[in-house]
Amino acid sequence: MLKRNIVANYVGTAWTALMGIAFVPLYVKYLGDEAYGVVGIAAAIQAYLSFLDAGLTPMLAREMSRFTGGAHSAEAIRSLMRIVELWAWSIGAVAMVAIWFAAPWIASDWLRTETLAPATIAHALRIMALVVGLRFIEGLYRGCLVGLQRQVTTNMVAVGAATVRGFGAIGILAWWSPTLDAFFWWQGAVSLASAAVYVMCTYSALPSATVSVAVGRRALRTAWPFAKGMLLSSFLVLALTQTDKVLLSRLLDLADYGRYSVALVASSCVAMAAGPIGQAFYPRLSELHARGQEAAFARAFHHTAQLISVVAGTAGITLMLFADTIMLLWTRNSDLAAATATPLRLLALGSLLNAFMHAPYHAQLATGWTSISNRVNMVAIAAVVPALMLVVPKFGMTGAAGVWAVLNASYVLVGAPLSFRRLLRGEQRRWYLRDLAAPISAALAAGALVRAAGHWLPEGSWMGAAEVAVGAAAIGAAATLASPATRAAVATILRRLLERRGSSAPGALLD
Repeated sequence: MLKRNIVANYVGTAWTALMGIAFVPLYVKYLGDEAYGVVGIAAAIQAYLSFLDAGLTPMLAREMSRFTGGAHSAEAIRSLMRIVELWAWSIGAVAMVAIWFAAPWIASDWLRTETLAPATIAHALRIMALVVGLRFIEGLYRGCLVGLQRQVTTNMVAVGAATVRGFGAIGILAWWSPTLDAFFWWQGAVSLASAAVYVMCTYSALPSATVSVAVGRRALRTAWPFAKGMLLSSFLVLALTQTDKVLLSRLLDLADYGRYSVALVASSCVAMAAGPIGQAFYPRLSELHARGQEAAFARAFHHTAQLISVVAGTAGITLMLFADTIMLLWTRNSDLAAATATPLRLLALGSLLNAFMHAPYHAQLATGWTSISNRVNMVAIAAVVPALMLVVPKFGMTGAAGVWAVLNASYVLVGAPLSFRRLLRGEQRRWYLRDLAAPISAALAAGALVRAAGHWLPEGSWMGAAEVAVGAAAIGAAATLASPATRAAVATILRRLLERRGSSAPGALLD
């Protein structure tokens, strides 16, 4: 099931990422830099809204995983879900109303615009409120399906929604109305449909049982310490990952903010590469911890870390080394590519360092230990917010991207050792050297060689694309060969494929 979930997560994430990334240049083309900046504001608001679930969504996902391991009865898990979903629907409705009333102030007093009228932005933000509320509600049921290890179903729905959302939005903008209103109305319609599908899939995945408020409250009291820790953790993570976006939306004009949003979308490839791995392994880690299988827990942790280093490292190092070429090939806009190449390199570096922390973080969540990450994040906020206030006015989006890189470097160098003092004792050295340093060093060396050789190639789109493709392949191959667990897994897969091919050959059938 684990391998199937990883494959499903990657197929779903890759296709969703393709739909989200491929159309960005067209969104900018039809809407303009300023209007795309409003789309970036919508993404930031959506991220902040996740704080309002009070840690209940990740808690429910964890309890669903524990349910599959026998820790809950069907009555208890369905009763717990009923309490959480009532809270989520209420928060989603409140968020819609709050954004509706705040939209005029955001448009006129917070954002700095040159061409878009505040009334136009306010009207678009009010439509966006519907999208944000529905996506918040959708997240609850998606988390349930992940916890139940129904990740194939989750990704099938995500792929369908992303396809309709992306192609439909381009059709709306190209042939009907190239406006923010039309864009957000379409996003709202797709979000409504996908939320309905997630609800049906979640309920069909759970066994029938009587729902009892008393039983749900007992289950909630048992799981509440974890939810409480996740509430603080969610707030701190959001403060760290979204503060730069909030400051930039105020300090930069909306057009520059739109350019920064484009760089953020490109750098999100790193998180998208790492996310499916953690998503697949997290339920497994929770299950192993619940059963007290410490040795298997440690092995799963290292396999997770090495696979993240290989996959996220390939994406991140490719973006860092070939940022200028990638942005030009993607956007077909030399001015936009020049403005975003340096921020993209720094954002990709920060995102890669952040991806390294996925395995320790998921291990902490699997054991219900959230206090260490919360303490580290508190210290980070105390340092990062003043740094942003100092750097952003002078260096703009490049400064904000640099702060993001330094922040995540501190997590890897300072935050991780604090985690290993209590969790997975004796595994820290192996994590640094075998899980991180070995594959990343090999990947950097291979990518640098391709980049150096690329300077001798003639200029042109096809040559640039070939250079990036060869670079990514070399980076991925080098990282895989330098990663023991990933190399062994790939060798096993190739050996099985060859055995199947050999057994189906005509000669083999005659033996």
